[in-house]
Amino acid sequence: YDTVAEYIPVSFDPNVLSITAIEEKSGLEGNAISDVRALKPPECCCEGQHFAHFSLSFSNRDQANWAIRHGLVIAGKQVQVRHRLAEPKHCLCCQHVGGHLSGACKASEPVCARCAEHHNTSACSHAGTQELTQLHCTNCSGKEAEGHGAASHSCPTFLKKLQTMFAYSSANKYRFFPTDDPSTW
Repeated sequence: YDTVAEYIPVSFDPNVLSITAIEEKSGLEGNAISDVRALKPPECCCEGQHFAHFSLSFSNRDQANWAIRHGLVIAGKQVQVRHRLAEPKHCLCCQHVGGHLSGACKASEPVCARCAEHHNTSACSHAGTQELTQLHCTNCSGKEAEGHGAASHSCPTFLKKLQTMFAYSSANKYRFFPTDDPSTW
C-alpha cells in the first residue's frame, strides 16, 4: 500500500533503525512499513533544499490508512501522509508519457528529460538550472513545449493523460485505501 510522506528533512536516512523509530513514535504496529525511499534521488536535490517527499510502502491497508489519517513522526517532525496516486507511465529513455517504460523502449538513442536533445538526462548541461528557457518537453509541441521538461508534473500532456487515468481508475478517487469501514470510502 503505497503512500507519500511530504516535507521530510533531506538529511533523513531511511534505514532499518529509522523505519523502526517511525513506527514506534507514530503508534504503528511493528513491521507496518515495508519500504521507504526518496521520490527524488538525494543527488538530484537542489542546492539548499531542506525538505523532500518520500514514498512509504505499508504491509497492510489499515496501517496505511492510520498513517494517512494521523500523519507520522519522521526525523522528529510531524508529517502528512497521502495515498500515492497512480500516474501515467513515463519512459526514461525516450521520455514518452503514457505508453511504455524504458525496458520496452524502441528508441535508438536516449532523449533528455530537460532539454529534449539526444543525450542522457544525467549528462545534460542544463542540470540544476532554474532557467525555464532552457527546458523543452518532448511530449508537447509548439509554444506548449517550452518552459518545462518531459518529467514535469505541470506538463500539459502529462496532465491530460493523468486526467484520463483518473476517469478510469477507481483507486485514485479515494483518500484512503478502501476497507469494510465506510469512512475509508
